[in-house]
Amino acid sequence: MIGVGTGSTADLFIDALAVYRDSIAATVASSERSAVRLRERGIAVVDLNDVEKMPVYVDGADEIDAGLSMIKGGAER
Repeated sequence: MIGVGTGSTADLFIDALAVYRDSIAATVASSERSAVRLRERGIAVVDLNDVEKMPVYVDGADEIDAGLSMIKGGAER
């Protein structure tokens, strides 16, 4: 089970993941956009509510600060 985020980084990951589609039981997508992209590449998508464990979730950083820390969802300033 692989969780997949949304955005340009996730799009690239989905494209790369397509090569391994036969080795992936299923994925969970964080958005309908990602779910559509996964399905178009022959990768199964299941609902998060039907998943007990998700050992891997891949998403991009929304921001990288001056100290090279990756930030997801923005930061309060």
